[in-house]
Amino acid sequence: MGFSVRKIGKRGTYSFVAVFFPLAFLVAMTFFTGGEVFAEDRGDPTPPPSGDWNITGETVISGILLNVTGNINVGGAATLIVTDSTIQVNSSHPHEFTMRVANGASVIITRSTLQLDSFVSEPGSTLEISGDTIITTKGRMLARSSTILFDGVTVNNIAPNVGDDEDGEDAIVILNGDTDSACRNVTIRNEASAAGPTGPGEDGGRGGRSTLISNVSTWYHSSIVCIAGDSLGGGLGMMNGSGGHGAPGSDAHVLLRATDLEDVEIQAHASDGGSGARGARNPAGNGGDGGNGARGGNATVKIDCDASLQLLDCSIQAVSGNGGSGGNGGEATDGDGGNAGIGSHAGDALVQVRVVDDRRGRL
Repeated sequence: MGFSVRKIGKRGTYSFVAVFFPLAFLVAMTFFTGGEVFAEDRGDPTPPPSGDWNITGETVISGILLNVTGNINVGGAATLIVTDSTIQVNSSHPHEFTMRVANGASVIITRSTLQLDSFVSEPGSTLEISGDTIITTKGRMLARSSTILFDGVTVNNIAPNVGDDEDGEDAIVILNGDTDSACRNVTIRNEASAAGPTGPGEDGGRGGRSTLISNVSTWYHSSIVCIAGDSLGGGLGMMNGSGGHGAPGSDAHVLLRATDLEDVEIQAHASDGGSGARGARNPAGNGGDGGNGARGGNATVKIDCDASLQLLDCSIQAVSGNGGSGGNGGEATDGDGGNAGIGSHAGDALVQVRVVDDRRGRL
């Protein structure tokens, strides 16, 4: 048995409080076999050639590949059961289509792959996913379901790339599960995208933020990794001009409200601040000033519990971003050289475990 915490960064604080109790929970698993698609009602048992797929009754997908060019809507009181299958959403640009699970609906997935654009489920819905299922989303995995039961699930929530001089896109995972929830053998990678390439003399773009928020009460043999997108330095000064400034590093946050964590790895990695660029050289006047570096991003892992907390054999790591360096001033043949840019500080790193209970054990 062991427990380790790492906080990396030039500045930051951390604190821990926990109580240890035996771990016991049951993860519901549902298995289905076959090679067909059928529905109890006539609401759209299979996706149309194009457009939204609306599911209004019990629909079973087993042993097939489905391509969907549109939204997937699982209506209230409907049930979607997917086994040994692949559902692939074909979109022409990020966040074009969404899989939506309405209040009162249930989604049960086993040994399958979902390649989605965005995912949103409403409170009052149920998600039961198991059997080495893989779910891929493009920066938006918003599971607000009241019941979340994951066993043997990989979630890759990767924000899409952006164009030149654009800020990176955020990546966010929400797992509500405030009624009945457990995650066992779950791997989550939540990765924001980097800023786009910086043009000459332009300020660098900021990388996307990475955030995971969960109310799932029990985690067992699982991994959560949140990675902020890279922020970029400024562009080189041109035509006697100053160098561009670096963009601030982006933040990474993991916020959990839980009661049981055993053999769980949690990592939050912020990105470095961008460096300032060199000012332009000037053979006939003053050189351009160097751009300023920017502050590194902040990394936070917070675990809250309203009663007793079991925290066993876990590794928690928060890594803040380094500050960016200032750019050199431009050289001058017949004039003054440019002023150098100013460097900046690293971000803050915080790991905090709080238990609202007077019965406290020491780590």
